[in-house]
Amino acid sequence: MKIEGNRKIMGFYVTVITLCIICITIAYAAGKTVLEIEGSALVDAASWDIHFENLSSTYGGELTYTNPTLTLTNLSNFSINFEVTGDYVTFMFDVVNDGNIPAKLSTYTLKVPSCSASGGRNPSINGCDHINNFLVQTATYMDGTPLKAGDYLAPGEKKRIKYTVSYNPNRNVETQLVNNGQTLSLSNFNSSFVYVQA
Repeated sequence: MKIEGNRKIMGFYVTVITLCIICITIAYAAGKTVLEIEGSALVDAASWDIHFENLSSTYGGELTYTNPTLTLTNLSNFSINFEVTGDYVTFMFDVVNDGNIPAKLSTYTLKVPSCSASGGRNPSINGCDHINNFLVQTATYMDGTPLKAGDYLAPGEKKRIKYTVSYNPNRNVETQLVNNGQTLSLSNFNSSFVYVQA
């Protein structure tokens, strides 16, 4: 009986020692297995930089004006004083893609500005009441092609834009408006051009 009990204890110890040896072997093998990865990769961060620059202007007629402020892709804070029919001013500027993401024109808005009239031979006629008939705003590329949604701008590319504001009364508007001699002062222009990822 005593020998039988010793055998059970011995069997137990042998099992425990065997399990310990197996665990130590597995732990050693796991500790010696090292995954080494070497090498390098350069990944350029995506950068978005669409903006206007290089503003110049030209005009015709007797008007006076101030140049706009260029902020990213907006033109703002400029004013125009129209004196006679045919007065116009053209602002030219570059739209530049200095980022590394292709872009396209989504929309653009040429806002109708605030208007005030002064002087004139007949004060009862207010030229500002007819602003939609006399104010013409156009945006084209330098070759005369109109801007349109979807126009593509590749990384590193620049395109020259012409934005013209002119005093061209519609012939259906009473001729007193044209001949009244008022100064029409336009302010609070804010023209925005929205570019998105192509």
